[in-house]
Amino acid sequence: MQQSEAFSEAFREWSEIFMGRSMHRFMMQAKESGISMPQIGTLMRIHRQGALPVSDISKEMGTTLAATSQLVERLVQQGLITRTEDPNDRRVRQIAMTDKGRAILDASLRARQQWIDDLASTLTPDELTTVTDALHILITRARAIDPASEA
Repeated sequence: MQQSEAFSEAFREWSEIFMGRSMHRFMMQAKESGISMPQIGTLMRIHRQGALPVSDISKEMGTTLAATSQLVERLVQQGLITRTEDPNDRRVRQIAMTDKGRAILDASLRARQQWIDDLASTLTPDELTTVTDALHILITRARAIDPASEA
């Protein structure tokens, strides 16, 4: 097996483990808070990008404007987001996260981070250094081949 094939196989296996286990904790925490995956996805978009119009959320999620509006309405009723008038265009409503929404999202992110911390605690100092160095190499290379995804 060539080195690139061995890397690809190991990386695929790691990705499956990482996503499966870290996201499981993330999703379980969200579920315990009474939040669906589309709702948590909406909160994540607002967390990353700040206040957004419903149309932007709809485009990113690949859902209809009507479906996204219903999702947003449920989040507003739960007190997780607010809907305010855009100061530049009164026809547009900006969606922003409330403190309650931020607290739920933060709890889910902490649950995911806990799995990473638990894993790190099993590594020796030399292993931590090796893995950290390797991850920095991957980050640099990934950004070099796909800089547009950083935006």
